[in-house]
Amino acid sequence: MKKHSWRTLPLTTAAVLVLALLPAACGDDGGDSEKSVDEQRVWLDSVTGLTRQAAQSCGKSYGNARAYCATLDWGGRTDWRLPTISELRTLVRGCPKSETGGNCGITDECLSLDCPTEECGICESGAGPNHGCYGPEKLPDECGRFWSASALTGSEVTACGLLFDVAYVAIGLGRYEEHCARCVR
Repeated sequence: MKKHSWRTLPLTTAAVLVLALLPAACGDDGGDSEKSVDEQRVWLDSVTGLTRQAAQSCGKSYGNARAYCATLDWGGRTDWRLPTISELRTLVRGCPKSETGGNCGITDECLSLDCPTEECGICESGAGPNHGCYGPEKLPDECGRFWSASALTGSEVTACGLLFDVAYVAIGLGRYEEHCARCVR
């Protein structure tokens, strides 16, 4: 394997190395960190490698939430999207059945009524570790109800989301309902 110095690395390789090192260098709990570009804060999630918009935008139907993320210019970037249901589940804290790897069968790989949903139940309202909510402390207002980009297989009227007030992984939210969006890249 050819050895490279920092100066001879292709720009994309150097950028990947810098980005891979950035969360560990900046974080205070497991490498997560927060950055701000003109007060448009983002959260660098060391678990998923995603950059998450720190702010949220609520009162959006499913279609409006997807369009919001697709056209978002935030933190100097324009490549935002709505997270998948599995990406949202990585944010759940204090409700093991809804956390990634928990018994709830709703994941990016299983988005049908045939998936095991009996364990996607509701955890106690107000009992989450983040001021009663089930999201991470690093993200403000993590007690909301958030859309994911995932939708029930074969359905044109429902989509998936996560209700952080009770850590409920929802597979059948009506696309007309109004919930929050927090974009990722």
